[in-house]
Amino acid sequence: MIDRNLQRTQTFTGITGVNAQDMALEHLGTSDRAIIAMRKLLLEALGDMESGRAIRGTDPTTYGHVRAVDLIIDRVSDWREALKDDLASKF
Repeated sequence: MIDRNLQRTQTFTGITGVNAQDMALEHLGTSDRAIIAMRKLLLEALGDMESGRAIRGTDPTTYGHVRAVDLIIDRVSDWREALKDDLASKF
């Protein structure tokens, strides 16, 4: 299902549609960690929903005090400790 002309001229994969691209992969590798993590979260959410439990990330009281941070820290530091002051909401 790879269109080599499409691959050469318009898209990296040459496969039309995200679902078809996803199905074309037989094995996810280390560069696909985000895909693997997202699939795990979606499966967890489905299980929680079917069991009547709250879905992770839907309760604002669990994340309302956290803000996004974009900083570089050294490799040996624990990111939670190094960024704890920056992660706390100040407003």
